[in-house]
Amino acid sequence: MKAFYRWTRDLHLWLGLFLSPFLVVYAVSTILINHNATPGRDAPEETSGPVLVVVPDEEDRIRLGRDIIAQLGITGELGGVRRMPAQQKIVIPVNVPGKRQVVTVDTTTSLATVATKSPGFLSGLVYLHFAPGQHLVGISGNWFWMRLWHWMADATVYVVLFLTASGVYLWTVLKAERKVGLICLGAGAVSFVVLVCGLLF
Repeated sequence: MKAFYRWTRDLHLWLGLFLSPFLVVYAVSTILINHNATPGRDAPEETSGPVLVVVPDEEDRIRLGRDIIAQLGITGELGGVRRMPAQQKIVIPVNVPGKRQVVTVDTTTSLATVATKSPGFLSGLVYLHFAPGQHLVGISGNWFWMRLWHWMADATVYVVLFLTASGVYLWTVLKAERKVGLICLGAGAVSFVVLVCGLLF
């Protein structure tokens, strides 16, 4: 029993420390979202090009987009790559936290222009907050670093659940803290129930 307590206590501490930077990302971005803050919304857009590219005969949107942006020296998470035959162009959105680039290729001339907007670090935190996990079906997670973020975001949830469960266990073991713990646990439970009832009924 003592060994279980010791391992639980140590894991609670170590995993909590490891996870703290990720929790800060979600905490800061949640504050920005709750206060309807849009950092960098008015950031200027810069356009570069045109640059001659080779447009591959590729049906797969991800491979098509990856091929073209590689020629331009651009990396990032591809958005919805669109072929627009009527307008004779291909549009490739590329996102990096804190920066968005839209590559537009004229299919008649094979010339590409790049529109870049850099709203900054705080905007990047909000982008990471809303970044979907690896279980979403579609083109999401087509960039290595975003796939890695998706895995870490998933792991964050599981570790927070462990920290909650281990925290309750560690509290029950410390007899001197049970009264204060009961007050805090009860206050949290009552607040949660009142809020849920207010939202649902």
